[in-house]
Amino acid sequence: MRKLEQMPDEAILSFKDWTELANISTRTGKRLRRKGDAPHFFLVSPKRLGTTVGEYRRWLAFRTAAPSRAA
Repeated sequence: MRKLEQMPDEAILSFKDWTELANISTRTGKRLRRKGDAPHFFLVSPKRLGTTVGEYRRWLAFRTAAPSRAA
C-alpha cells in the first residue's frame, strides 16, 4: 500500500487497509463500526466494505482532536 500522504482523498481503502492504517485489530474495527465510532463505510461490492482516504483522514483528525474520555 502506498503511503497515506501520497494517496488522493478519493482513493478507496478496504476495511483491512483501514484497520492496518489505524493500527487496530479487525475485531476492534468491527466494534468501532457497531458503535458508530468508525469512518463512514460503503459497499464496494456485495461482500466488500470500503471507505475513502479523505473520510479516513477526517475520522483520524476528529479522533485526534477529541478530548480523552478517560479523564
